[in-house]
Amino acid sequence: FTIIVLLNVMTAICVGVEDDTRRQEEARGDKYALDNTAMLEAHAMQRLSNLFDRFDIDKGGDISISEWNRRLEREDILAEFAHLELDISDPQGLFELLDTRKTGVLEKDNFVLNCMRLKGSA
Repeated sequence: FTIIVLLNVMTAICVGVEDDTRRQEEARGDKYALDNTAMLEAHAMQRLSNLFDRFDIDKGGDISISEWNRRLEREDILAEFAHLELDISDPQGLFELLDTRKTGVLEKDNFVLNCMRLKGSA
């Protein structure tokens, strides 16, 4: 009888350790998933910042509608929008949507933040 009790106690200890280990691994996995998400968002923001710089033809720090339209003629720019999961099927509408300050130009901070909000949305 004593051996059975000892075996049950040892089994309970092993199961408890295994459950603790599983919980720790799950917690680490969640942390890694969050770290990965943050890293992907930072990467997307950097790409958007670089994209803005490519649009800003006159290097004035903003994108006018004429700069916007000229750059959208380039396949590499369209491909970048597709890669970032931004729908460019209505270029004028997207420009207006990104121009939240209604100034007629896109500033870098608004461009990046508003693109991030729209990224992947249908």
